[in-house]
Amino acid sequence: MALETSSLEVIPAQGWTLFVTNPVTLIMRNRDRKPFQIAVLSSPGTPSESESLVFSSYNQADGHYLELDPAPAGVYYVRALVDGPMGETTKFGYLADTTPIVVFVTVDSTAVTVDTTIVTCDST
Repeated sequence: MALETSSLEVIPAQGWTLFVTNPVTLIMRNRDRKPFQIAVLSSPGTPSESESLVFSSYNQADGHYLELDPAPAGVYYVRALVDGPMGETTKFGYLADTTPIVVFVTVDSTAVTVDTTIVTCDST
């Protein structure tokens, strides 16, 4: 498991900011409780409005928190929607597991015989 923890600060003027690629699990928290958007693309690019989700603690009970387990594969972007009153950044903290789980299965090639004999019972 490769856990990556980091903090991120963005302002609306920055636009979309790439922050993680192909996480297996992602937990993200907006420390300032200001509205933001998340977008996941299959390859690097500029997200459109239709490819993003809005999170806002103004009208969502958990609008400052995102947890994806498992997280869809892709390139993750974040965008702040409002500046602080004095132009402060929107602060985020996130934890991402970026190591895929690999499972090895060993198959025994021994033949298995299934007995298909039907057993009946006479109720007398």
